Amino acid sequence: MTERRKEKRFLTCFAASVDHTGERTRSALIQNISVSGASLLTRAHVQLGESVRLDVVFAQDEHARTITGRVVRMEPVKSPLWSRSVSVEFDTPATEYEPEIRSLAALQASKGLVGPTGD
Repeated sequence: MTERRKEKRFLTCFAASVDHTGERTRSALIQNISVSGASLLTRAHVQLGESVRLDVVFAQDEHARTITGRVVRMEPVKSPLWSRSVSVEFDTPATEYEPEIRSLAALQASKGLVGPTGD
């Protein structure tokens, strides 16, 4: 498989919400994230190329950060909680959030919640 990622991805596991045209806001679980995009699980009925808004919280005491992007990959998954695996490419690189992304990924890896960050 050809690597399509533009930036280093960090393995994570945290909640977000997905908002897109024509449907109510749905919950999501971000599996990995970089400054240029994210891979997530959701029940949102998004389509390839569709614009979406992600609201993410990098720490419990923080407010949600809004990141917009477009769906670049979507696959069905067999899960009682999630119906789709979705990849989103951000409209603008989220470089201002990179320290928070790195910190969360390192914390989760140190607790064995996700694999190593690979730094």
